[in-house]
Amino acid sequence: ARELAKQHPDWGLACNAQEINLDTIEEAFQAEDPLTCELVLKTADYIGMAISSMVGILNIQKVVLEGDMTRFGAVWLDRIRAVMVNYSLDPTLDNTHVEIGQLGEDAIILGAAAVFANNYSYLFTRLKRPDRSN
Repeated sequence: ARELAKQHPDWGLACNAQEINLDTIEEAFQAEDPLTCELVLKTADYIGMAISSMVGILNIQKVVLEGDMTRFGAVWLDRIRAVMVNYSLDPTLDNTHVEIGQLGEDAIILGAAAVFANNYSYLFTRLKRPDRSN
């Protein structure tokens, strides 16, 4: 956003480019500033492409998004879903649900706990060390 402010000095956020943060971007996004909307939705494009690749490789059924960018809500999420479908070569993508999580800071811990709850043998599996004799 700061780099974009240098290229567009007439942009509303450009007057205080050093003060740009997610809060100021969110305000401009909510006010439907065209350049800000383009910027935020571009992040959704990249996330949608990445999710499309992961689903195609790992056959993921559900993706829960967490973090600061989820503040951009339904418009942002809809763009992620649309890009995900457009970039997918896998018809099983129709069975994949993408949503914004509600767990906050506990999401990572709960996700890791769920992995172990589904297969506790991970706790007892020894990791193989790489052979360093070469």
